[in-house]
Amino acid sequence: MTTGSGRHVVAGPLWKAKHMDHAKITQVLESLPAAALSQHRFVRHYFYGPETKLRRVRTHLKRLRDDVTFDFLDKGLAVTTAARLDHEGLAQSVGIMESSAAEVGLEYDGFEIVLDGVEAQTATEPFEDFVDPGSFVRFAISKGRFGYLLFLGGNKTDGYLFDCLALVDDGGAMPDVLARAPRLYRQPVQGMIDPFGVEVLGQTTGLSYPIRVPFRMATDYPTPEEVATLAAQHGIAPDRIERDWPVLLERLVAAGQSIGRGDPIAYAAELKRNGRITWTEGDPIRADHTSARPMLFGAHVTLDTLRAALAGGPDIVALTDAAS
Repeated sequence: MTTGSGRHVVAGPLWKAKHMDHAKITQVLESLPAAALSQHRFVRHYFYGPETKLRRVRTHLKRLRDDVTFDFLDKGLAVTTAARLDHEGLAQSVGIMESSAAEVGLEYDGFEIVLDGVEAQTATEPFEDFVDPGSFVRFAISKGRFGYLLFLGGNKTDGYLFDCLALVDDGGAMPDVLARAPRLYRQPVQGMIDPFGVEVLGQTTGLSYPIRVPFRMATDYPTPEEVATLAAQHGIAPDRIERDWPVLLERLVAAGQSIGRGDPIAYAAELKRNGRITWTEGDPIRADHTSARPMLFGAHVTLDTLRAALAGGPDIVALTDAAS
C-alpha cells in the first residue's frame, strides 16, 4: 500500500502493530523487497489521543532517543526513527513505542516503513539545496557572537554530517582560519540544521571523498521505570526527569555511570562526493575495545544545542554520548 501526507511520500504497509509478536514481524519482513532486509530504514509510528498526552509522549521519546522526528497530525502524532529491518530491529523499535504509549495512556496505532527514495520527516528545508558540501558556515550564538560548522555533505534521505568547530568569535573568521580551528567533538557528527539559520562563508580545500565516519549504535534501552530508579539515585524525582534530563546526564557522567546497557554495534557512514551516504553495520563493540570509541549514532546536533554548548551551557550531544 502507498500512502501520502503532504510533501511526504511513504511506501510500505501501515501495520496495526499493537503487541507485535514474532509471527507479525515475520509477516512484515516477508512483504518487503529483499534489498531492504537487514538495512536501516526510517520507520514512521503513529499515536492518537489528546494533545496533552501526545506532547507528553513526544517529550518522553525525545528523552529516550536522539534520532526521532515528529509531525503533529489531526488528533495524532507521527514519530519517525531509524530501525534495522530484521526481527530484532523492528521488535525493539515497536517495543519502545508501545511502552511509551502505555506510559502516558495513549493509543499506539501501528507503523509504516519508509522505503527507497522517500523523504524523511523534518522540520527544516533540505540543507543540500542551499549549502554546497565542503562549505564553512556561521551562525549567531548571541548578539555579536558566532559559531561555525563545516558541512561535509549528505542529503535529506540519508542524513547530514557536520564537523563542529569550538571557535566562538565576532563572526570575522574566514575559511583559512576555520580550517585550523579546534573541533568541538572528536569526530564529525550527524546534524539537523536549518539552512536559513546559517550564512555560507566559503569552501575548504582539505576534503577528500569518500569520507568514512564511524559511529556506534546502542542496542538496549532502559525502560521508563529503570530510568526513574536511576534518576532517584541522583536526587531527581520522577516528575522532574523530563525537565532535568541534562542534569541527570551530567550527574551520571560525573559518577562514571552509564545509562547504556549491552554492547553497542559499530555503524559507519561513507559519504560520497555526490552527497549520498551509505550506512554499514559492523560487529559489536566490546567493553575491552582499546581504541577511541566512535560517537553515538542518532545524537544529532541542532543550532539550539550548539548555541547552548558554545555559550557554556549543557552540551546535550556530548553528555548523551558520554552517558550512553
